[in-house]
Amino acid sequence: MPTYDRKLGDDPCLWLDSNEPVVESLNDWTENEILHLMEGLLFDSIKSLLDSRSSPATVADVYAWLSNELDTQPFSFYNCCCLTNLDPDRLRPAILKRFKTLILGLPVKFPH
Repeated sequence: MPTYDRKLGDDPCLWLDSNEPVVESLNDWTENEILHLMEGLLFDSIKSLLDSRSSPATVADVYAWLSNELDTQPFSFYNCCCLTNLDPDRLRPAILKRFKTLILGLPVKFPH
């Protein structure tokens, strides 16, 4: 069982009003860890978009993230692709085509 250093007293939400940092220090991420995170974000997002069990909100979020060609954020679809050696200009249309095919209930044709 974990041990907790922070003394909360009678009110467990008291720390919300404190200036004390929640985390004392964070370790710096290595470049490989960031790339691994980006690759995981791509993989999980695409799987969620194409999974009929995903909630409509999740599908909408992933679709918006994937479709936004002007996003310059560090974890944008474009940056995640480029930094993990994938071509976003080839991958985006292929994913969206597969997504639209699944949404319309048409069979997906896989290359041999």
